[in-house]
Amino acid sequence: MKTYLALLKPTEPYFFGNEKTFLYPGSEAGGTPNRYFIRSEAVPSQSTVLGALRYLFLPVKKSDWNYSDAEKKQNEEAVGTSGFEPETEHTYGKISKISPVFLKNEASILVPTPLDHMVGNKTYKPFSQYKTVETSDGTQYYTEEYDTKEGIASGYLQLSDGAIVEENQIFKRVVRTGINRTAENKGFFKKEYAMLLEGYSFGVYVELEDDLVPADGIVFLGQGKSAFAISFREEANCVAEDIKKYLQKDVAYCWGDLFVSASVYQECYFSVTKTKTYRAYSKWNNRVTKASTLYKPVAAGSIFIPKDKEAFKKLAESTNASRIGYNVWIMN
Repeated sequence: MKTYLALLKPTEPYFFGNEKTFLYPGSEAGGTPNRYFIRSEAVPSQSTVLGALRYLFLPVKKSDWNYSDAEKKQNEEAVGTSGFEPETEHTYGKISKISPVFLKNEASILVPTPLDHMVGNKTYKPFSQYKTVETSDGTQYYTEEYDTKEGIASGYLQLSDGAIVEENQIFKRVVRTGINRTAENKGFFKKEYAMLLEGYSFGVYVELEDDLVPADGIVFLGQGKSAFAISFREEANCVAEDIKKYLQKDVAYCWGDLFVSASVYQECYFSVTKTKTYRAYSKWNNRVTKASTLYKPVAAGSIFIPKDKEAFKKLAESTNASRIGYNVWIMN
């Protein structure tokens, strides 16, 4: 098994979709709300990156999907038979594992700012003074270091020096206007695309079987299939150890998004979390199928202080999810 650093650099504005839409005032009055303004996620999901890698590593590619049985077998041995589904165990052929997505500049790797950061500090400064209170769920922590006016942290932690880099220093936004042409949805709509500023790339570590040697190339991601240049170099993954240098003892930091039940909160003294939405999609014979289940994973950057490390580990552990960079957390 070999580990490679894969860097993805967009060559144009991109759009990563989600389940959220923004509505213009009064649109609800007509019954079904009209979609007016939608905004791209800044960072590709783990399943999006997995899909790009699976396609890149296909030994046989055909635009008409007309594969012989032998060709199907070749492809399945290389990249598996299916993409990620939270509740179904899958393997991905010669792709053994991928890390959570991060950002990379010339100086450092950057990961989502831990949400226990005291906003306003230019370098990472976590809450350190906790008090206890007894509740119906047992002992809980709270801290007066949290400033409700400032809210919770955002941006990215630069691992080389602990600096907090805000999103507007990494991403820019591009708004494009379109026209709904269907009888049901007449009118204009706006889509806000994202773009990385010069000097930044998305990164992910990929563990591959020795006989699969990746080559640089172009992959197409997101709605509209924006072009990304992808490059590989063999390199050990040391990100977890670099993150640990900044974490308080017994604090679990979510490097990747976390699929977990709500009971995890009962097993923790303290947490600061955000949630996202996730829906599985599958594609075969050029047809996209949308799964009915909508998941709400805990977002990367969230933190927990578990009451019992082993109990937390049992709740948060998922071999299926961690295989593609979900459910990856770090704790000293």
